Amino acid sequence: MPPIKQRKERLMVSSSVYGNQQLLDQLYAVLSSKYEVWMSHKGTLPVNSGLSNFDNCLQAVEQCDIFLGIITGHYGSGQTRGEPGITHLEMRKAVELEKRRFFLVHQYVDLARQFLKPYRLLPQEGPFKRDGQGNLELIAWPARHALMDDMRVLDLYGEIRQEGMPLAQQKGNWVQPYNDDADVLRIVKAQLLT
Repeated sequence: MPPIKQRKERLMVSSSVYGNQQLLDQLYAVLSSKYEVWMSHKGTLPVNSGLSNFDNCLQAVEQCDIFLGIITGHYGSGQTRGEPGITHLEMRKAVELEKRRFFLVHQYVDLARQFLKPYRLLPQEGPFKRDGQGNLELIAWPARHALMDDMRVLDLYGEIRQEGMPLAQQKGNWVQPYNDDADVLRIVKAQLLT
């Protein structure tokens, strides 16, 4: 009787796609040696035609064994004004379900978080500037920038880091900064292929 072949663990990769295609292609090639890789960019995410794209993605998070989230300077698709994008929802779901998970963040996002932290207050708290008559008015954040296209990237990063939660209650909030594709591949090999 032939031995029963065990299925590979299902690893879901969650990231914005545009501008990251080459990295995602490399990750798929490297990770496929050990895992069944679910990645929308490669068309390997299970799709149920009775579900919306968002629901298919969230169902994949529920069904995967391991979750790899990559936070880049691009927020991702499915953006409805004032609502989280699909990448944000996937990462939130992985944390909520306490999936085995590993997160990476581009160093530009990490730097922006550190630099802007004192200024990212609730609208009623500021930050303010004086107008021509000396009145205080809110500073408007730029809508898009080449390095970070949406300020909600910082919200996502803070949520994954569990900022605001007491240190003793934080768990599964490691987010590894990276500089370039070579960094990502080195880190992923060390964390997921050893």
